Amino acid sequence: MVDMNAIAIRAATSADAAALAHLAALDDRALPAGPYLLAETDGRLVAATGAGGSAVADPFEYTAEVVDLLRARSRQLASPRRRVTRLVPVCGDATRARRARIRR
Repeated sequence: MVDMNAIAIRAATSADAAALAHLAALDDRALPAGPYLLAETDGRLVAATGAGGSAVADPFEYTAEVVDLLRARSRQLASPRRRVTRLVPVCGDATRARRARIRR
């Protein structure tokens, strides 16, 4: 069983070609069209999704939730409305003084 707390999701690189081919052979499926998102646990590739959401996964592991996670992340990355979070630095006394002026 895959530990859902120890999954790394990342984009595939050219160095992952052999691992992707091996995973597709294990799953007895053709490798979907790229680009690929990969899910790894303990440094071992357990699932991958292609551009259309098609997936290949290790048939000897329970990977249904991992594939769902990959598909959700793929949708997030493809979404045209990605939220940008603006980080505001906190500067101690100056920030407190500014907040005090705003509250008045």
